[in-house]
Amino acid sequence: MNIEPCYYRITSQQQLLSVKMEYVWDVTTTLAFCRLLEQNINSNQQEWAMIADLRHWRLGSAEACEIFLQHHQFCIQQGLRYQALILPCGALKRWQIRAFTSDNLLLNTLLADDEAHALSWMAFKGFILK
Repeated sequence: MNIEPCYYRITSQQQLLSVKMEYVWDVTTTLAFCRLLEQNINSNQQEWAMIADLRHWRLGSAEACEIFLQHHQFCIQQGLRYQALILPCGALKRWQIRAFTSDNLLLNTLLADDEAHALSWMAFKGFILK
């Protein structure tokens, strides 16, 4: 399944979700994305993985950040075990994302420079995006 509103694209294949997120998100966009992503999560899955391209994306408010954090915790509760986050090489965004993801021992995270690196790591973990 492919879903492509202007702020994000979600591709779902079995146990692997691929998302490309763009622009600055307000609360409305954040809520819409979270609801749509929840529809793509199979609650019967034991483990699943996600590749997220975050190079041209950011949250625009503290409220949007809180909504996104709660949604991320929901994903982990629903079996998210591997995430490859494609980020720009800039230190600030990587530091913010690392702080956001570092406290959960159930989740294995790769901060990737590009899509090839993310796909290679996912394949090594047993998740193939076709």
